Amino acid sequence: MIWLRIYTFIWYCLLPFIVLRLLWRSIKASGYRRAIFERFGFITSVKNNKPCLWIHAVSLGESIAATPLIHALLKSGQYHLFITNTTPTGRARIQQEFGERVSQAWAPYDFPAAIERFIQRSNPCGLIIMETELWPNWLAACHNKNIPSLLANGRLSEKSYRGYRRIAALSTQMMNDICFLTVQTQAHAERFISLGASADKIQVAGNIKFDIQLDAAVISKTQAAKSHLFERPTLIAGSTHAGEDEIILAAFTLIQQKIPNALLILVPRHPERFDTVAALIKAHGFTLARRTQDHLPRAQHAVLLGDTLGELTFLYGLSDVAFIGGSLIKRGGHNMLEAAIWSIPLAAGPFMDNFQQLNDDLIACGALLIVNSAESLAEFFLNCQKHPDIAHNMGCAGRDYLLGNQGAVDKIHNRIVDLLAAQ
Repeated sequence: MIWLRIYTFIWYCLLPFIVLRLLWRSIKASGYRRAIFERFGFITSVKNNKPCLWIHAVSLGESIAATPLIHALLKSGQYHLFITNTTPTGRARIQQEFGERVSQAWAPYDFPAAIERFIQRSNPCGLIIMETELWPNWLAACHNKNIPSLLANGRLSEKSYRGYRRIAALSTQMMNDICFLTVQTQAHAERFISLGASADKIQVAGNIKFDIQLDAAVISKTQAAKSHLFERPTLIAGSTHAGEDEIILAAFTLIQQKIPNALLILVPRHPERFDTVAALIKAHGFTLARRTQDHLPRAQHAVLLGDTLGELTFLYGLSDVAFIGGSLIKRGGHNMLEAAIWSIPLAAGPFMDNFQQLNDDLIACGALLIVNSAESLAEFFLNCQKHPDIAHNMGCAGRDYLLGNQGAVDKIHNRIVDLLAAQ
């Protein structure tokens, strides 16, 4: 416990700087200023006749991953769900998807007073953490109060593993405090075991992100929108970061030289960059439609800027080829399965560390091509247009791979039910 006390002392020392960083981030993303005191545990008390289950999804990616699990838990009707996030994009995604069916708040900072207030006011019967957001004081508090905790859809990249190894004593304590871990692959399981987790409380359940579904409303919306686009050859670049947009726009310049009526859908990862990317598109000489203003592009628009939240899956459905952002720069990439479900060929840059196994599998099955320049991205898109049979085969390979790996939601849901029933 000495390491936990040292860690907590450091947390208290750093707290003023953490708050300053939060305020600094709120300059670009005003959502960070919302309900700041929730981060100190000052949440509205939960009043519901069902047991309250706390689910934490740190950001947008984890919120997307949590969505099918939350749907399954709501369908069971056994629990009132309390969802916490750390970023405005994650919080907005949950609000958009579930509305008043769940409660929401910012996640408490990881020091004892904040966690004590949060637990007292929410009275959770269990804690579900999505992917890798492990906080020592959270887990210690739940352990001491006999609140079962479970890691859902756990993953631990080699880089994150090395970071946890640097604080080995604290990592071992967390592995002792957490009740169960459901992880995506055996490789992730072995890393958690190396950190001190017992093998008998780890289950390789697969990746919950494979359990994405297209409901009838999304399919109908996509079909109607595609008819409006008059079958223009369309490239989407989803979840892009600063430093990638210029490369993508350069690639699109090359594409338009060959296919003048081609359309680019550009979707930045973070909302605070929407206006910056809009200015960049205009600076490259392209006519611009913004999803929030023009809804869908007209014939005179070369680029559609996806400046909304929660529509990326829909926008992938409008496209012939998808490029996955966060991969031309060292950000580790993003989830490719939202695009794969539409049976379209995929491209990504060389930096897909956060999804290495998925990346390797999609390459092996012929669904994904790695590009590293504007020229190679343009060439890939043009080849897909020139050889539709090859593009079709790539798209089918990706969708077949996705469908063949579904089932994680049921496994994780069953494990949660069993864990809570044992208390």
